[in-house]
Amino acid sequence: MQDFRRSRPTGFRMEVSLLDTGMMIHRIIEVPARLRVKQLHTVLQLAMGWQNYHLYEFRWGPYFISEDPDGDLYDYDDPDLVLDASDETLARLGLSRDSLLTYLYDFGDHWVHLIRVTGELYQPVLRPCVIAGEGACPPEDVGGVGGYAEFLEAWSDPEHEEHDHMVGWATDWFTPGPFDVAKADARVAKRFPGRRAKGSPPASTR
Repeated sequence: MQDFRRSRPTGFRMEVSLLDTGMMIHRIIEVPARLRVKQLHTVLQLAMGWQNYHLYEFRWGPYFISEDPDGDLYDYDDPDLVLDASDETLARLGLSRDSLLTYLYDFGDHWVHLIRVTGELYQPVLRPCVIAGEGACPPEDVGGVGGYAEFLEAWSDPEHEEHDHMVGWATDWFTPGPFDVAKADARVAKRFPGRRAKGSPPASTR
């Protein structure tokens, strides 16, 4: 007999990859299906290590999902393809395993993240959580992919003429080295209180 209780997932496991940097920067998160897309934006900011200074936009198939469904901030050719991030939930989008979304953060620096649904969850998902990851998040306003490459060159070379300037500029909010999954999950837990579902401990980091 078919188990109809498993017909609708209660949450999703997602792999979030920052594209075009030439290095591995990704996070693996678990989120409730009831989460609104606007809240997913907040989870991504906390999990990645961004500071939420800029506008954002999701793409889901032909649809744009933003906090500007009327087009006051963005210029959309077809308003019928624009969804309100404050209203849409992940469940309503009909996500399933291998679904793909893109998340654009900061229209100036143009950070594009690829989100792939790697699993459907059926145990209770009480809050979003970060379970694994790799790579440091770039600093805000560093100048996009090209600016980040130049920043890293100066940061890593004490003899570089811009080294002292870059270290002074970014020390308080750039954390090089291994990704700290526990710290990232703590940021998410503070914003979304609740117990982690059983069976989802933080994975070891690389």
